[in-house]
Amino acid sequence: MTETIEHMFFFCNHAEYIWKAAPINWDGLNEFKHKFWHWWNGLMDVERRPEGKTHIALTVNILWQIWKDGNQIQFNGVSNCPGRTVSKAMHEWVEYNEVRDGEAKTDANREHRVTKLNSWHPPPLGVSKLNSDAAVEQNFRRIGWGVVARKEDGAVARVWARGAGREGNPTLEEALAIREAIIKAKHRGWNKVEIQSDCKLMVDKLNDRNAENPITGTILADNLLLSQGFEKCYFSFVRREGNCVSHKLAKFAISLKDEIYWLDSFPTWLTCLAKTDVRAVAQIV
Repeated sequence: MTETIEHMFFFCNHAEYIWKAAPINWDGLNEFKHKFWHWWNGLMDVERRPEGKTHIALTVNILWQIWKDGNQIQFNGVSNCPGRTVSKAMHEWVEYNEVRDGEAKTDANREHRVTKLNSWHPPPLGVSKLNSDAAVEQNFRRIGWGVVARKEDGAVARVWARGAGREGNPTLEEALAIREAIIKAKHRGWNKVEIQSDCKLMVDKLNDRNAENPITGTILADNLLLSQGFEKCYFSFVRREGNCVSHKLAKFAISLKDEIYWLDSFPTWLTCLAKTDVRAVAQIV
C-alpha cells in the first residue's frame, strides 16, 4: 500500500508531469520520496518558515488533485492534462485563501464593532461628544442624571449633573438625560455634536426618527426637534462599560438637591475615570 501511495504521488508519469508544471517544488525533500510519511513529516517541518503554511496548503491541494487524477485513470481510464490539473489546484487554493481572508476580515470587523460598543471612543475632529446617563433609586424615590462633554483627545470639557426627588421610570429618565445633553450643547453654541447613551432603545428610536412610545413619545419628539438646530447632531449607542463616566456621575447626582456643573476644574474621581477610557482606547488601537 505504501509503494502504491508513493508511486501515485511521485513516480508515475502523470504525477511527475504535474510536479514539473507546479509553481512550487520541494527539492530538499527528494531524498524522502521513497518513504511517503518521512516526506510528509519533512514537509510539516517547513511550517515555521516565512510563507511556510501557505506553501504547505498549496502542496496539499496538489496532492489532492494528483489523488483524484489517479482514481480517474485507474477506474475510468481518463487522464487529465497535467497543466490543467495544476491550474485547478491553483484556482481552488486561491479560492480557499480568499474565503479564509474574508472570514478573518469578518471576524476582525465583528470584533471591532463589539470593541467599539464596549469602549468610549473620541469623536471626529471638530465634533463635541456628550455622554449622558440616568440613575434611578426606587427605594428613596430619587433620580439623578449626568452629562459629560469631552474633546477629541478624550479630555473632559464640561460636566453637568442634577438630582431630583421623584419615582422615575428608567427609560423615561434616559430620554430626559439625552434631552439635557442636547440642551447643554445648544447653550454652549456647539454646532457639531455626538450624543451618546447606553440606552439602546432610545438611541435606536432617535436614529430611526421614531417618536412612537407610550412612555417617552413626547420627550423623543422634543429631542428630535431640538437636534434639528445643529449643523450636525447624531446619536450613538455604547454599552455601560463605555459610558462609565456619565454613569458614575448620574449615580453621584442622586444625592444632589439641584443642578451643579463644572466648567474648568473637575472632581479627581471623574478625571481618573476619563483617563482610563482614553488609555483603554489607545491600547485597542
